[in-house]
Amino acid sequence: MGERENPGYMASRPNSMMNLRPHAQPNEEEDSSPTRHSRDRPGSTNDLSRKSSTARLRPGDSQVIELHPVYKSVDNLSTYSKLPRPELKTPDDVRDDAHVPDEDTTKSTANLIDGGGRDSWDNKIQYLLAVIGYAVGLGNVWRFPYLAQENGGGAFLFPYLIMLCLEGIPLLILELGIGQRIRKGPLNCWYDVSHWMGGLGIAAVLASFCTSTYYNTIFSWCMYYLFNSFQYPLPWSDCPEPTALSNGSIIVDQECAVSSSTQWFWYRKTLDIAETIDEPGTLNWKLTLTILAAWLIIFVTMIRGIKSSGKLVYFTATFPYLVLTIFLIRGVTLHGAGNGLLHLFKPDFNRLMDPEVWLKAATQIFFSLSLAGGGLIAMSSYMPPDNNFYQDALIVGVVNSFTSIYAGIVIFSIVGFKATMKYEECMDLRDTELMSLIGRTDDIPDVGSLVDVTNADGSTTSLIFPEITSCDLTTYLQESVSGTGLAFVTMTEAIDHFGVSAPFWAVLFFLMLLSLGLGSMFGIMQGVLTSLYEMECLKKVPKEAISGMLCLVNFLIGLSFATRAGEYVVQIFDEYAATIPLLIVAFFECISVAWIYGLDKFAQDFELMIGHRPNWWWMLCWKYISPIAMFVIFIFSMYQKITEGAFYSVWMPTEGMQVSILLPGWAQFVCAALTLGITIWIPLLAGLHGINMLHFNDLEPTQFPVGDLQKKHNIGGFTPNKFEKTVFRLRDVADGMIQANPVDKSNATTPGDVAVEIGETALAESPNRSIYDVSDRKPLHESDL
Repeated sequence: MGERENPGYMASRPNSMMNLRPHAQPNEEEDSSPTRHSRDRPGSTNDLSRKSSTARLRPGDSQVIELHPVYKSVDNLSTYSKLPRPELKTPDDVRDDAHVPDEDTTKSTANLIDGGGRDSWDNKIQYLLAVIGYAVGLGNVWRFPYLAQENGGGAFLFPYLIMLCLEGIPLLILELGIGQRIRKGPLNCWYDVSHWMGGLGIAAVLASFCTSTYYNTIFSWCMYYLFNSFQYPLPWSDCPEPTALSNGSIIVDQECAVSSSTQWFWYRKTLDIAETIDEPGTLNWKLTLTILAAWLIIFVTMIRGIKSSGKLVYFTATFPYLVLTIFLIRGVTLHGAGNGLLHLFKPDFNRLMDPEVWLKAATQIFFSLSLAGGGLIAMSSYMPPDNNFYQDALIVGVVNSFTSIYAGIVIFSIVGFKATMKYEECMDLRDTELMSLIGRTDDIPDVGSLVDVTNADGSTTSLIFPEITSCDLTTYLQESVSGTGLAFVTMTEAIDHFGVSAPFWAVLFFLMLLSLGLGSMFGIMQGVLTSLYEMECLKKVPKEAISGMLCLVNFLIGLSFATRAGEYVVQIFDEYAATIPLLIVAFFECISVAWIYGLDKFAQDFELMIGHRPNWWWMLCWKYISPIAMFVIFIFSMYQKITEGAFYSVWMPTEGMQVSILLPGWAQFVCAALTLGITIWIPLLAGLHGINMLHFNDLEPTQFPVGDLQKKHNIGGFTPNKFEKTVFRLRDVADGMIQANPVDKSNATTPGDVAVEIGETALAESPNRSIYDVSDRKPLHESDL
């Protein structure tokens, strides 16, 4: 399309004015009545009807309103009516004046590329795999199984699936839809939705940027374990060899002795972790190198945006399912796998009465779908405007939840095997103790009771029965932890029991984690890079340079995760730079679309893109249910932080376990600074815009083919029922009307030059609907003209 003006398209700037070059002098004749009705204003449908005798439009044609520069300073309706009418031009006139050759506007919008040379996905499968890879991440493997078994087992699926319908899929539809409609990255997308929400895009990009710094550190940990998996025996299978002294005594590593070999390898060998966050120590050179390698991989794969990363999604999105299936076949055949699956899915319906269970289900749905980070908006912005994003959202939501349950089955079949092995080892030890005490393993007396024991020579001895080793299968099953502990401690311990094939399974497992992490990083980085590519000051900078600088900055920040306190810093970033800010961003996304942009306009966009309007359930979620759910989660989280304090988990080497302690004062300040530094942009830019201290430069419009989409989907009129009018404030749409989104009064500072498309039927059937409304503008003095 290049620089040419296609009359079959409307600029996708629903809330800001376009600056069109005047092609002719305006007509100076005009009615000077100061009380002219809005429908008789220049540019109104009634006014256009009077002009139709000289500039008759055919059905589906466009009419371009050319405004004189004096119109740009008009802020009052009465003064506006005194100004000369603009000359109305047909599409042919505009095309001739601009010396643009005719174009075939009937071709499929699926083959059209944005006028600005915007990139696009190679095909629909590539796009779907990219979105699935972004949504399905490490949390599906190492957090959902833990939450399920801790919060009612199979009963947890009820709140989980309910929250998927109340919160997850509605937000997924909203983000994919608004990204495809506006066709810009998150930074510019929310600015286009409303200038009041200009800070929302900044907050989303900053949250994604902070997320990428620590998420890629986890990616580097997986790389380190992968490198160490190509050996037998695995390096975490045994504790360090005791050190022999010259006097014949030996020194045993006490930390490994009180914990386990897998915990020792993770906390001491890999992280060399400090006891508190106050003791960062020096850089861990092994982690520094793996973090550098991780960012080099991201740079190479994201060097040209989706043009480079799009080729890899075929592997990163599908390989985890292959590995999970292989592990499932192996897992269900292991001894004790059934114990793990029973523990995972055995329902405890009493837990459903606990509101915290519902909050955890809502939180898991929100973060497992990777909402609010801008990645979904960026990815969908590269799709053609007639793509069925609604169907895509349903597919991604179902696949994501299926993956969580599927991964839970795989993980707990292996956890059941590990727990059963530990239980049987414990039982062997207990039986040995019983045989040495009472000579039998059954009919065990109570602790502290008097027991008669028959000796080998036939004599009898009385003793007080002591406390012996206690073995409980449920306890071992509940030892499974979430997050890094599940991946680097629990699963590595289970894999170590696979014998000589353990290295093969370890390599497969960490390759799966790497592919999951890489797929998520593509989406996280895409939200940031797309916004940077669209910045006016960076448009002349090569994409390779932008990608390289971003990865370099991320690496330098990531060095803080390579210290001895790095794992504690990861916890802070995860909670205060991603979790809480993303909740706030998602809340304001719903407010922006449902209350500022308007459900009426978004429903029209929805219909133009996929051929039908959203049903009442999704609109109810966007306007009421989803924002309320996120607000409740946020308030509950803040209540916990205020009443209980800000805690983090530390490793206690003398006890061989993790404990939660209160963050020091300086760390709490950092937590607050991270959260506020990301979210403060939302109220800050809205406030500056409200007091007229901040003026946004108009962005380059993108193309949204309203006429073609209406023809393709054969869109007619729409009459909302009483429920829709009352609850959602939907309006009637005349049959045959090509509905252009009206200008958001909160954004417009001048009438400006407006390009609209009006079908011929709309001129006759909707005489009272004006193109734009300036009734709330400030009075204009005659001296301003």
